Amino acid sequence: MKSKYFLTLILVGILPIAVLAGVYYWMAINEVPVKALPKESENLALQTTSGAIQRDNLTLASSLKAGIEDLYQSVPGLVANHSETDLERYFHSHIYLSGLAVFSMEGKLIKSVPSTAQLADQTYGSSDEFKKMIEKFKDNGGKIDLFFTLRLSYPAFVFAVPLDSKTLVEAVLNLSYFFPPINPNGKAGEIFLLDPDSGQYFYHSNSAKFQTPFNQPAEEWLTQVQNGLKEKQSGSVINGDSTLDAIYSTLGIKSFGIVRIVPMANLDRKSTRLNSSHLG
Repeated sequence: MKSKYFLTLILVGILPIAVLAGVYYWMAINEVPVKALPKESENLALQTTSGAIQRDNLTLASSLKAGIEDLYQSVPGLVANHSETDLERYFHSHIYLSGLAVFSMEGKLIKSVPSTAQLADQTYGSSDEFKKMIEKFKDNGGKIDLFFTLRLSYPAFVFAVPLDSKTLVEAVLNLSYFFPPINPNGKAGEIFLLDPDSGQYFYHSNSAKFQTPFNQPAEEWLTQVQNGLKEKQSGSVINGDSTLDAIYSTLGIKSFGIVRIVPMANLDRKSTRLNSSHLG
């Protein structure tokens, strides 16, 4: 039952909030994630194979799925244990968190862990994101609400739950932590977390893509990637002129998937390609 409820929250809660989230980019030039991110790599795909990238995708997908499910299951425990010591302990035991924030039901920030984390501004309580969250609490009896946000300088899933009738807590899961940073102007291609049903990016190595839909106008090879993920499949598709390879892996939550698009020049063409197709 927990799994079904969780997927319902993903479907109902994330997508409406994501449309409005770009308005809250106020921290885009100021905030730095609290915990160290992986170092940028220009050589992630150089002289490697599609099979190796698929294995990396699956490892990443497994870690991301585990991180999401862990917070979804553990954040409600803060209702009974949310002293400053409890919050500090919780933050340090979940390495993908950017921070925890306790708010009044009017949106006033009461405390954040760590204290240096900047997780809201003075107008957050009047934002559509905050209002939507409060409405969801009323609709679902105060149970955990999970939604996606772009109001920080990094894409994040926010896990929120009321602590009592006057306060709530948010745990911010930094999606950037899971992905190896890639220079969008470099030679290593691109990597992203995709919801194929909506065509929305929840992470992209090129931040400019966040406000654009996937595969529009539609291309046959990318449509095949999209349909594969909808069927919860993993595989590989080469574009029509054999210059790009899209390696995709199902996340295991809804139809979300990790997609890596790599220049064919960076791949070992002699490698064995499993579950792949070529569009020529």
